[in-house]
Amino acid sequence: MKKSLLLLAALAFTISSAFAQTLMYEPFNYTDGAQNTENELIRTSGGYWAAGPSISTGSTTNDDIVTSPFIPELIGLPAQQGNAYFFRGGGNDPVHNFTARTSGDVYWSAFLDVQGWTTYAPGSTGKQLLSLVKYNPPSTSISYPGSITLKAKSTTIGETKFFFGVTNEHVGSAAIGNYSTTEFSVTDTSVDPTTVYFVVVRYNIDTATTTLWVNPTFSGTTMTTDTPTATITGSSGGGQVDEVNGFFIRLDANANTPSTILDEIRVGLTWADVVSNTPLLSVAKSEIEGLNVYPNPAKDYLTVESSKTKISSVEMYNILGAKVLSNNTLVDNKLNVSSLAKGVYVLKINAESSASTRKIVIE
Repeated sequence: MKKSLLLLAALAFTISSAFAQTLMYEPFNYTDGAQNTENELIRTSGGYWAAGPSISTGSTTNDDIVTSPFIPELIGLPAQQGNAYFFRGGGNDPVHNFTARTSGDVYWSAFLDVQGWTTYAPGSTGKQLLSLVKYNPPSTSISYPGSITLKAKSTTIGETKFFFGVTNEHVGSAAIGNYSTTEFSVTDTSVDPTTVYFVVVRYNIDTATTTLWVNPTFSGTTMTTDTPTATITGSSGGGQVDEVNGFFIRLDANANTPSTILDEIRVGLTWADVVSNTPLLSVAKSEIEGLNVYPNPAKDYLTVESSKTKISSVEMYNILGAKVLSNNTLVDNKLNVSSLAKGVYVLKINAESSASTRKIVIE
């Protein structure tokens, strides 16, 4: 069971300088909503995730916000925040953008519960499951460096073996990408919550090299000395992606996408950024009682008040984690936000023995 923490997902700031280079943190701290033909993650994330260029209306049961089955503490990582994300395929491909990088390494990590192809016969070709991307909407052009791919051992319904692979491009053929020689098994966290996969990926923009480690051995923030699970340089077309600016979840056809639960995505510039045992920013205080924040969306002023306690200070952060406003003495419970650019922000409200956060849209 996850801890109930009070910070909205996707903030890339921390209480520790160890995460100064974090580009993205996604604990899926969203509420499970009614399923329909729109991707639930996109609908419930309040703008953090958007539909990628491959848009379709899939089955209403193909994605869902769920309770996380993972126990990161067992491998020395911080406890989870929020919930988790279940997906299978056949729907809008969610993309989460972050500050673009044009050189050097970009790392990402995540927890995966790969449940397999329990309903549909797996396809013979591997497909992207998760990937870094270069994607600048409204253009429909998208590139896939730093991708994890999965390929079932057979095309039999109920297949329990698969191979992890890596690629730097769209996968339309089993010949694209490099796969591990090791066979991996689908997980069953209902029986054993430790049987999950912790994946770490490094993409070097300068050399177009993607390296994958699955359940690596490491100590604290010290980089693993394990042999990589799979590595690839370049693409079959010889092209090189010159920018990384987002993270991508591939909801391909059900035959290509096994039932999977995903959680705790971290994207950063170093190994330590994505495997640190220092928790991301969390609030240990209890929720502020009687809190009311309005209007939302806002343009000039926000009213921040509580019927139960006195507000001591407020802080406003953008989605990259930079503090853009702070105020220790609200006049008439109002915060002037007229200087802020249009967009999505996170407001942290502090009281004597409690604290809360609210997502705020500035128009």
